[in-house]
Amino acid sequence: HRLTGTADLDISLRNRLRLQAAYLKWHDPRGSDTPIGTVRRSLEAPEPDKWHSTRYDGTYSFGAPGARGRIDLHAARLFRRYDNNDQEVRDRDTTELDGTFYFRVKPKTSLLLELGKRDIDYINQPPEAVSLDSSERRYLLGATWEATAKTTGTVKFGRIKKIFDAAEREDFSGGGWDVNITWRPRSYSTVDLLTSRKTYEQTTGVDDFVLVKDIALQWSHKWTQRLDTRLKVSLGRDDYNRSDRQDDRKAAGIELDYQLRRWLDIGLGYDRTERDSNVNEEDYQSNVFRFSLKAAL
Repeated sequence: HRLTGTADLDISLRNRLRLQAAYLKWHDPRGSDTPIGTVRRSLEAPEPDKWHSTRYDGTYSFGAPGARGRIDLHAARLFRRYDNNDQEVRDRDTTELDGTFYFRVKPKTSLLLELGKRDIDYINQPPEAVSLDSSERRYLLGATWEATAKTTGTVKFGRIKKIFDAAEREDFSGGGWDVNITWRPRSYSTVDLLTSRKTYEQTTGVDDFVLVKDIALQWSHKWTQRLDTRLKVSLGRDDYNRSDRQDDRKAAGIELDYQLRRWLDIGLGYDRTERDSNVNEEDYQSNVFRFSLKAAL
């Protein structure tokens, strides 16, 4: 279940504000184990680990859309709480702060510098556990462009760091990237390429973090004024820092949206996901069917 809300405020030509709130009720896939204390085999649990999260975002933008220089300042708070299987030790609060400076070099092309910080606080860790609290840093350079030779995109490359509060944990420092490129061969058809490299919270009980690489391709097509479809495929690799566990992931999906009314859309979707791990018992397959309603006021 997902519920989101967005408010865009144009304070003046140079000042804009976007406020967002989101509530998500979801679950972890089978094969995710408790990260603190005794390792629990989630594959043996009668239900997957269920959780809910609340997120609040605010982005302040300074600079007119066509100005030589612009800046975005972003802040967010995320609260995740587990609801079953005695997984309260995984409850955590996250604070995000980042800023992006854009320098226009062509009418529709800008270079960018992004600096970001993310603090992760596990709120229910047992006293005897080695703390998983950490701070992540992000230093990225890149470019963004619009409608140049039928493409629109943002590419960012640089350095990412994960620094733990506990000396017993292994810190990380290495290359990271975030790429999002859209090619529009026709006004009614687009192809999106996304790829990234970043760290994620560990789930095994013996590791400190997971280094995740992803690449995805999506084709979106508007068949009529009311009917849209999306086809997507993705590949991923997860490297666990201490246990030498490596997971290869692949996924494919299809989505269909139909506009019943001007203010109401109905959606159907199917996703197939597979995980192939060098730890055989962590192999995983899932089939997810989705139904959605989208209403606009």
